[in-house]
Amino acid sequence: MIKKQAIGNLTKEPIKLNNAIVFTVAINLSDDKAIFQDCILFGKRAEYYENLKKGERLYVEGKVELKEFETKENISVKKEQIIIDTIERIKTTTQQKENIPF
Repeated sequence: MIKKQAIGNLTKEPIKLNNAIVFTVAINLSDDKAIFQDCILFGKRAEYYENLKKGERLYVEGKVELKEFETKENISVKKEQIIIDTIERIKTTTQQKENIPF
C-alpha cells in the first residue's frame, strides 16, 4: 500500500455521491507549475466536508488507488486518487488547522 500526503487548494466544490464526496486538490510545485490530485472521502467526514468551497486550502492524507479505464477513443488511461484517511482545513488567515476527530 502506498500512502500520500498533500497540501493544496480545492479546484471546485465537491461532487456528492451516496456516502462520499469526490474532489480535486491543486498542489503547487512552483509559481507556474501544479499537479491536480483526485480525492475521495467517505462516511461522516464526507457529510461534514460536503460544503467545501473552491479555493479552500486542505491537507489530505490517505492510500493511493490506481484506476484504469478506456476513453471513447479506445485509449487506455490510468488515474490516481487518494482514498482519504485524514483531512484538515487550513485556515489561510491564521494558519491554524481544524481537525475533526472522527
